[in-house]
Amino acid sequence: MPLLGYNTDLPQERGLYRLSFHAGTRYALDRRLLFNMSSGATGFKRNRGATAEMEFTAYYLRHLSLSRRAPFELLQAVANRIGMPLLRKYEL
Repeated sequence: MPLLGYNTDLPQERGLYRLSFHAGTRYALDRRLLFNMSSGATGFKRNRGATAEMEFTAYYLRHLSLSRRAPFELLQAVANRIGMPLLRKYEL
């Protein structure tokens, strides 16, 4: 649910951001859908009291041959050596 908006001139105490995400979650649950609430909009979320947390995706690959694992291992190396340091540096 990366695209979400409301009138930001209204007081934060109304909880419109939380209510909007709740509505999306309820919609997905009612219809048995997968629901990714996105890690984007860092500045927007931080302005509303959120704190940054690193997100991870895990895959079990040990059963695959080396040639099938290699692209994932390359992606892991790039993410660990370049991606994560950049995310920490810029507090994303």
